[in-house]
Amino acid sequence: MKQKDIKKKKFNIIPALVIILLIIMVSGSIFLYIRNQELQKKNTINSSGVEKVYKDKKFVFDDLEIIVSSKYNFLNTEKMQKQYEGKDIIEIPVQVKNVESTENNFSISYLKIYNEKGEEIRELGSLFKDKSFENSPKLGKGEMTIKNIYIPYNGNGKYRMVFKTFYEEKELEMEIKK
Repeated sequence: MKQKDIKKKKFNIIPALVIILLIIMVSGSIFLYIRNQELQKKNTINSSGVEKVYKDKKFVFDDLEIIVSSKYNFLNTEKMQKQYEGKDIIEIPVQVKNVESTENNFSISYLKIYNEKGEEIRELGSLFKDKSFENSPKLGKGEMTIKNIYIPYNGNGKYRMVFKTFYEEKELEMEIKK
């Protein structure tokens, strides 16, 4: 008789744990929904849930404080003319500071760039190794570096940079005019 009581108690605990787990998941989803709505009202997140960031303003991404400068340059060397059919290259200075207590570096693979037509374009830092994030140094706590992002110029208009990891996404729009 005691064995039946014990089995009954074990059986009754499992549904209770499932219900508690479901309540936690639903309340977490509600919290995230409300937080997202508040951020949208403040206009920091667009309709797709991506946080907007702005040039010349600090933002934190992957535990790094980043400032993308609005003062870009156009480069056009003979090597570039041959390789990119005479197109100019846009050089955009970016300041990165580690705000985490452990070493960290900015990975250019977390960045997607779109031209004025919305087409994804390749970052060309591999052509400018010393000045680009291609060889981004490891930064200790509080250390800072200034490197450049290089992209092909396809015409005047708004270019977008999307900084994305598995857990966060930020978007910066930049008006480029020659």
